[in-house]
Formats: sequence, C-alpha cells, structure tokens
Amino acid sequence: MTVVTPHRCLELLAEHELLPAAPEAIYLAGSLVRGWGNPSSDVDVYVIVPEPWNRGDGETGPVSVAPGTVPIHAFIAEGRRWDVEYWTDSQVDELLGLVSWASFEAGRARAESLTTHETAFMQRLAFADVVTGAEWLSRRARQFDDAAVKTMIASRALYELDLLTEDAVGMVQAGDLHSAVLAARYAFGAAVEALLASHAEFNEQAKWRARRMEDVAPAELTFEDYWAIETMRDFDPTAPEKWVEDVLRVCQHIAGEVQL
Repeated sequence: MTVVTPHRCLELLAEHELLPAAPEAIYLAGSLVRGWGNPSSDVDVYVIVPEPWNRGDGETGPVSVAPGTVPIHAFIAEGRRWDVEYWTDSQVDELLGLVSWASFEAGRARAESLTTHETAFMQRLAFADVVTGAEWLSRRARQFDDAAVKTMIASRALYELDLLTEDAVGMVQAGDLHSAVLAARYAFGAAVEALLASHAEFNEQAKWRARRMEDVAPAELTFEDYWAIETMRDFDPTAPEKWVEDVLRVCQHIAGEVQL
C-alpha cells in the first residue's frame, strides 16, 4: 500500500529541504509499498539525481559503486520515520554493469561484493510506487530484470549451502550435534534463498522470508513444508541427527531444482 500520495511526498521532501532541483526520478519502496507494513514500518524513498547531492548533515550507506557511499537522510512525518536514499544515475549505470551477464560470464561479478543497500535497491525496483520519473523507473526495472543479478545471488546462496552442508555432516560425524542442527538450519535458509532468487525474489532480511515464500509460492517447495522446517516443527531433541539428515535431504532437493 502507498503511504502517501505523490504530491504529499514531494511536499514533505520540500518541507525538510530534501528535494533536489531536478531529480530524474523519485519513488516509494519497501515493506509498506509491498503491503507488508505495520504501524512501526519506515517509509523508504529513493531519489535519483543527475549529479551527487548531499545536504551534508545526513548519514551514508556503503555501496560498491563510486564513490563508495550513498547519502541517506531521515525525518519523522505522518507518524512514521522516512528514510530518503539518494543515488546518481551514473551509480545506477555502474551497478547495472556489475550485475550484467557480460560481467558475470567473465567472472568479474560476485554477489558477495554487493552491499545490502545495493541488493535492496535492485529488488525494490520491481515493487515501487512512482512519485516522479515513471519512464526512468520502468526502464531501469526492465534493465535489472534482464541482468544476471538473480543468477548471481542464487549461485552465492548455493555455494553457502554447500559449505554449510559439509559442516553439518562433519559435525554429526564428530558428535557435535548442537552445532550440526544450527548448520542445517542455516543450510536450509541458504537453500530457500537460492530458490527465491531464482524466482527473482531476493532480500537480505530473513524476517521477510515467510512473506516472500507466500508471494512466490514456488512449486519446488510448498509453504507448508517450508514452514515446518523453518519452525523446526518436527525436531526431536532426542534424535537431532535425524532432523539434520532430513533437512539436508530437502536442501539437496531444492538445490537440484534451482534454475540458474
């Protein structure tokens, strides 16, 4: 759901002296826009500018594209916190280059180099309410949808799954069952993230994983089966190795179904 009208958004940005003179696009994103919000959810605003813009009194978020940060300004209005993130169009171009198929196939693109801000930026393009710059938003959303980002993130999750599976098996063999249970839980999380990424749904925040599974409803794993493992419904503390074995079997099934 949209929190405010586009006109009200522009009014609030202007009132807080956070509205650049000639933005290329402004849009609302985040949990409220996706309909996942609650009374304490923030309003996330993205402002795209042709040249670097910073009022000088805000925070910065780390990114891998030059100059290594994006300005972030926050204020309280309409009973909520507003977080306003400023990206230059050239930063968006550079990010697109990082996740291009050419970069991925040449081995230059690595999902682990992407920061949380960059992953959120790319994901939220598909779930945004435009304030200004509808053409810019539509064009960029198509470009990132056609890029290698889904494959990059799914591949990273599958790599993490392999490492965690190896750990869990070794821990069971060593009799370290508590650690094996935790490793299996993390392995399952990695497997689900790989599956969701392959369906163009990626997000760094595990708290939204259940909502994302409900929205995607992947044929490879039903929500009921997902939730049973996520909540450890069938875990028997007297036989933890059985639960670990069952979870790792599901993980390998998911990995075999992920389309990169």
